[in-house]
Amino acid sequence: MRAVFFRLIGVVTLMLAAAGLVGWLAGPLPGVLAASVVALSVIGQDTAAQLRLLAWLKWPQLDNLPVMRGVWAEVFYRTARQFRLWETRLAREEDKLRRFIEALQASPNGVILMDASDQIDWCNDTAAAHFGLDPQRDLRQHAVHLIRNPEFFGYMGAKRFDEPLLMRRNGARGSLLLSVQVISYG
Repeated sequence: MRAVFFRLIGVVTLMLAAAGLVGWLAGPLPGVLAASVVALSVIGQDTAAQLRLLAWLKWPQLDNLPVMRGVWAEVFYRTARQFRLWETRLAREEDKLRRFIEALQASPNGVILMDASDQIDWCNDTAAAHFGLDPQRDLRQHAVHLIRNPEFFGYMGAKRFDEPLLMRRNGARGSLLLSVQVISYG
């Protein structure tokens, strides 16, 4: 913030000095023109720096910052620093999510994550085997359309999930008795 303040003082001082010197030597109108030239020069430099910032923000390369001076060097530095912090946080959150998914995948229980519309967001391999799901193909599909079982359809429609549903399912390895329970989250 101090850099912006000092730059403003410097620009105003330069404008007044240019206007005063040229005005003293050539008259008031050339003095005003000299101050205008200084102001337009500063505006042009700032516009060029803004355009460089916008171009850099389209494809930011954190290890290759444009060379800038003064306030604009600070703007680029702080922006790059925020990007680095964001990348670090994002990597940390992605790692947490990966470990969480690995833990759910390792569970001996079948786990299906669904959205508020009962569309499948994710399922582990155990749930895929129990219900005959394809974890990739069946994403965003409604669970009741894929798990064709009248009891399951009624259980999902009733929206009373305080008790688990016991349902029979015929699979590749014979008949299974599954205990199904929806647990709301989020």
